[in-house]
Amino acid sequence: MIVGLITFVVILIAALLFLGFLLLRFIVLNKKLKKIIQTTNEHSEQQAQFIQNISVQMEPTLNKLSASAKELQAVAPKQAEDTGRGFETVYGSYPRAFLLGEYVDGTV
Repeated sequence: MIVGLITFVVILIAALLFLGFLLLRFIVLNKKLKKIIQTTNEHSEQQAQFIQNISVQMEPTLNKLSASAKELQAVAPKQAEDTGRGFETVYGSYPRAFLLGEYVDGTV
């Protein structure tokens, strides 16, 4: 009877120690996880601030680009036509297969 009671107490103590170990492990992992989440949030905030600073710095340049793009819209079609004519004059006499890199017999 006493041996059975001692065995039961030993098993109960072992179970309590195991549960205590699991509880402490859970607490430690939660603290690590909270720290990782906090670091990640801080990093995300820094990235957002960095992107916002870059956007503010780039805004004048983007405004200049859009203004110059409006100026170039009238000139660009004429330049494209001139470039296309130049391509046709230089490469118009070559057969298509030669320009694509195919041999005379049609193999690549």
